Amino acid sequence: MTSRLHDRPAAPAPVRLAVCHVVSGDLWAGAEAQVATLASYLVDRPDVSLSVVVLNEGRLAEQLRRLGVDVTVVDEQRTGAVRIVRSLARFFRDRHVEIVHTHRYTWAKRAQAERWVDARPGDVVWCTAGTGWAKSIWNVLLGPWSCGAAVILHEGG
Repeated sequence: MTSRLHDRPAAPAPVRLAVCHVVSGDLWAGAEAQVATLASYLVDRPDVSLSVVVLNEGRLAEQLRRLGVDVTVVDEQRTGAVRIVRSLARFFRDRHVEIVHTHRYTWAKRAQAERWVDARPGDVVWCTAGTGWAKSIWNVLLGPWSCGAAVILHEGG
């Protein structure tokens, strides 16, 4: 007599999700500490294939390597923006990365101010939006400031 348990087909192997974090790694600050903590959890998960692209060699890259994380350094000091983007695209394609998590929020807000507002050094950016919101400091103030623009805020009422 055979048990029904043995007649069942084998369970499919778990699918591994390819996750890549892209982080500056130039300092040891909030984003770097968060990436290291998250990586220490994800690296042992059987359903995650973890990789990290660090834009600066340093403490974060060293710590991630000690954890056994697949670390690639693309040195932003020696590599121009276009080459960084090409390197990342090739990296994501070659490793079949499905999820990319970036950790450059301030840089993204600067790019937003440059592209959407066309903020440049010497410009004056006038804002009448509700500046009391937590994210307003990034959208309204720090993005244009990081481009060298002056910012005038008016809290209407």
